[in-house]
Amino acid sequence: MIEVQSVKYTLESENELTFSVGGKGIHGIFCDDDGETALLTDILSGAKEALVGTVLIGKEEVKLRPSEQRERIGVALSKMPFYDDITVMETLGFIATAKKIDPEKSSRQIKEALSLLGIENIAKKQIKRLSIQNRRRVSAAQALLGNPDTIIFESPTADIGEICEKEMRELIKMLGNIKSVVILSSDSDLLVDVCEDVKVISGGRLLFDGSSEELAFRLDGSRRITVTLKGSEENIEKASLRIKVFDGVEFLECDGNTVTVDFDSKLINREAILSAFEGSGLTVRAVKISARALAESLGKTQGENKEEEE
Repeated sequence: MIEVQSVKYTLESENELTFSVGGKGIHGIFCDDDGETALLTDILSGAKEALVGTVLIGKEEVKLRPSEQRERIGVALSKMPFYDDITVMETLGFIATAKKIDPEKSSRQIKEALSLLGIENIAKKQIKRLSIQNRRRVSAAQALLGNPDTIIFESPTADIGEICEKEMRELIKMLGNIKSVVILSSDSDLLVDVCEDVKVISGGRLLFDGSSEELAFRLDGSRRITVTLKGSEENIEKASLRIKVFDGVEFLECDGNTVTVDFDSKLINREAILSAFEGSGLTVRAVKISARALAESLGKTQGENKEEEE
């Protein structure tokens, strides 16, 4: 179990975070900002000390015994900083050494991790030759080394295709049967699908803490998709004008080669929106789907409740 007590992101911040996460099963934390997701991942894993407040892992304060406490957490980043020119096996061996795992144990753990994640066939491949999906699996494999109590996934479904996303969800569900798993992501659909409980955090404030079923009810179809495109500005503008009048599209904004669309998933799905861009001769380079409207709505509700109390 990881406990966060009165944590602030900056010394000037008025917002304090207090919550606990972990234990058996899969637990989610929704953040609508990539920077906040990365920062929270670092704080929860003990990689970065909170400027204000306390973080406990297993009832023990991280900063008192940082190296020992970090051993209890495995972190799978969406963009793990691997050396591209070495093989998967060499990468895992290097990380096992960095984690100070006994050589005899590390050899066994590496084989077990490769087998568990179904990537024995790429063990001798160079990292630079791997697909995004397989890089994510290698990231998960290194997180398992040392047999940590908890695995933290940071944005595990970001920038991968629909088929790969389904595979990643199944992988996370499988690991949730043997480990405590915590997911930090802006993909609300992922969190609702695989997590037992979800926290919604925005700007250093805890806006929601409840079951995934309750979160799904709060979402009520509201989604936001941010698409990074490759193509001419003219084609992006033409595609945007087409999508803007689709039934279920509530808001659309263009910023260069990035388009943000708010839509009702009960009336239109993201595949229809992406197909419209691709049908206009554009290449979809990155996709981020979130429920930012939820964070905005919850934040507004909290503000209204506070005013009523005053």
